[in-house]
Order: sequence, then structure tokens, then C-alpha cells
Amino acid sequence: MSVSALLQKYLIPDELLNDSLSFIFSPFLMHGKITTLFAVAGGGKSTFSYKLVYGLLENQVINKCLCVFSDADTTNEEFKALVDRFYDKNDIENSRFLPMFPVEKGFWKDFNKLIEDGMLKESGFDLVIIDSLEYLIELLGMDFHKVVGRFYALMRKLAIQGISVLILHHTNKENKTFSGRSVIANQSDALYGMKRAGKDKWFFTALKHRGGRLLNGKVDFLAYLNEDGELVVDTDVVDERYSYVVSLIKQVLRAKGELNQYQVIREVQQLSKEQSADGSPIGINKIREALRKYDGIFWKSQKGEGHSFLYKLIVDVKVADSENQVEKIKEYKISPEPEDREPNEKEREILTKLREYVKFCRKGGRRGSGIKEAIDEVARELADSHLTEEEREKLEVLAGKKRLKKEERKELESIKQKREDFLKFYLEEVARVLRSFGSYAGLVEEGKWLLVSNEGNDQPEEDDLPDLPDLPDLPEEPEF
Repeated sequence: MSVSALLQKYLIPDELLNDSLSFIFSPFLMHGKITTLFAVAGGGKSTFSYKLVYGLLENQVINKCLCVFSDADTTNEEFKALVDRFYDKNDIENSRFLPMFPVEKGFWKDFNKLIEDGMLKESGFDLVIIDSLEYLIELLGMDFHKVVGRFYALMRKLAIQGISVLILHHTNKENKTFSGRSVIANQSDALYGMKRAGKDKWFFTALKHRGGRLLNGKVDFLAYLNEDGELVVDTDVVDERYSYVVSLIKQVLRAKGELNQYQVIREVQQLSKEQSADGSPIGINKIREALRKYDGIFWKSQKGEGHSFLYKLIVDVKVADSENQVEKIKEYKISPEPEDREPNEKEREILTKLREYVKFCRKGGRRGSGIKEAIDEVARELADSHLTEEEREKLEVLAGKKRLKKEERKELESIKQKREDFLKFYLEEVARVLRSFGSYAGLVEEGKWLLVSNEGNDQPEEDDLPDLPDLPDLPEEPEF
């Protein structure tokens, strides 16, 4: 055999040379890539995955799915629905969902043959699910740590053929990590942790994602079933592990402007120390991770002197500079046109409160009349509405005391934290509603916020400002 003929056998496949990213279900599943999803036992991995597969098959997003399952609780309602709808044991060739249970001796050899010979690709399968990884390897009588690398190498061959792979895996007993972590992280194109966020709602955190840059960093997401039973993804969320540190970084950059990494870390640690009940600051590594993870989303970085990076907040409607006399559409992302739907009941309530604030400002009841002040005011009012009367009274009494007992300090911190949690949520929500429905509610006209800031003594006359139109009547909410 010649040298060229020998080398020809080991050339990189065309599929890898022409590698590009596209999605079956963005940002979670990519075409021809390996996604690993881990969570605690009973955390909803199978439930979510089978709901997803049902929708992909029903809507012709994928042609056929092969599921290799070994988990005792896999036969749930969602799995049974897939079997009833897309599997016919008397017509396996035309079944669009094919469940395999690896109990027969020789399964591993046969499974290898299906992949190595390209038989799954020829049969039209474009998605393979492994549920779950560790249970499957144990069922085959193999040592997990010895064969997990080989298993992922086999899955890579599927991916090279253009077949997407979804591997479900359990965390350890402490629910903090999982077996084979380094190998799995290296071999996966996307690695997600998942936890329940409510009924039919799941929160996903990406530990690794090849499409992160393509998706502008929006790889964490919330998935939930809407009123029509459709699976919906919301990527406008912050990983809950970083939500607090992200809010602190925003506060620092908003107050200080452009800072280098050392300055951001120092300021955030000082701020977190002041706000902490025990006076302990957030760790340096946590701040660095957040700076990296949300660069290009909440702030942008650029090379500074030496090896330093400078960070500057990306301005959004929440942090509009109230000193500007005219806050423009492009700068603050206010849509001149409303969404192609009417606001729901909760959005209507927020818009009404914003309008009440505007009217109050016009009558001279308040000097600050910029976007930021309006959002802050309404968000605080909504957050406070979630405190009980008893909590409000205790907050007032305890906040006025010079010395607090340990139990009183703990109670005060608990009430403050509750209010702060709601405030963080409403700051985001009020800003979103204003961006989407500002024009609709008469709060924005030709891209401009109707009330300008008044830092000086010249309060604009009420007649100089356009009248606020009444909010359109909304149709009654349907009953479910």
C-alpha cells in the first residue's frame, strides 16, 4: 500500500471540515452534535426530553428518533405518549419513535454495528437519546469510568454522520457533580445542568456550549409549557447562580462607568460585603466567571493597557441616564411600535401605574421624571405590594431600632431579602413592558419618553406636554 493510500484512510471527514452550527431546538439541541443533560434523579430530565421529542416529531422537525433507555422511571406518561403516537412494533421500519431496551446479550456489539455501518443514518434516524448514561453502562455490566470515554467516542461517530445525540445523566448523591465529569465535558458539544422551576417548567444552565458565540451568550434558558401545551423557550434569563453577582456588577458599572477587571472585582466585593448579613464578600472567581459569562450581554469589554480589560455597561431602558433631556429610541431600545398583541392583565396594570406616575410628575408632585425614575418607582411599589401588613409593620419597627437581637436581625434580613427579590424581578419586568408597549399606552411618542428629566428649577408646564390617551379596553381574559 502506498503512503498516500495509507494516509487517505485517516483524512478528516468532509463533515468535520464543513462543520457549521444549526439547531433542532435552539439553544438546546444542535444538528449533528452531542448534548449532555444532567440533573438529580427525578429532576424531570426524561419528562422534558420526551415532551420535546414529541413536539419535534409532531411538527416534522425531525424524521425519526431512536431511544436507548435503561432508567427505571423512563416509562412515564410522556414516554407512553410517544410510543402510542409514533411506534408500531408490527411496523418497525416505518415507526418514527423506536424504543430500545438493552437487556439482550450482545447489545453493545449490535449497537456498535448499527453506528459503524451507518445503518441508523440510512434508516432515516436524525436523533438518538440515551436515557440514562450511567444506568445503561451498568446494565451492560461494564465499568463506567473505564468505558465512558469509549462510549462518547462512539456517539461522536453518530454526530459525524449528522445525527444529533442527547445523553441524559444523573448527578451524584450530593447533587453537585456527576460521574465522568472531565471526559463528558470534553466530549460534549453542549453540556447542560437542569432543575425544576415549577410545574412543567425547567431551568437550564450551560456549562459548555459550542454555539455560545453564535447565540451572543444566550445559552441559559427557561423552558415551559404554554397554555396550548407547546414547549416554549425563554433565553432572556440569568443563571440563578449568577443573578446576585450580575446585579451587583450592573450597580457598580452604572455608578462608576468604565472600570478594569480589578476595579470591578474590588467594588463588587465591597458592595457585597456591605449588603451581606455576615459581612462576607463574594468570591473573586465568582465575579470573574460572571464577567466572562455575560460579556456582550449586560456589559462589553475591550482591551485596556497591558493585559487588562475594561468593562462598560450596555445601556438599556432600565439604566437610562435621567440627565438627558430627550431619551432616544435607538439609545434606549424603546420600540416606536407596540407588539402585535395587546398587553395582558398584568402588563396593563404596570402600564397604568407608569401612567399614574407620569401624571403625578406633571402636576409637580415629583421632580425626577426620567425613564429610570419611573421604572424604579413602579417596580418598588409592585415589590412592596408582596409584603404582608405584618411584614411592613415589622420592617418599620425593626429598621428604627438602634440595637437588634439576633432573632430580630435575622427576621429583618429575611423581610428585606423578600422585598429585594421581588424588586429585582419587577425592575426587569417593568422595563420589558415599557419597551414593548410604551407607544401603545401613550408613554412614548415618536421614540421619545414623554416626560423629560428636570434636574433644574424649570418645571415644564403641564399644558406643554401632550395629553395621555386612555388605554384601550382589553378583551376579557379567557377562562381555562
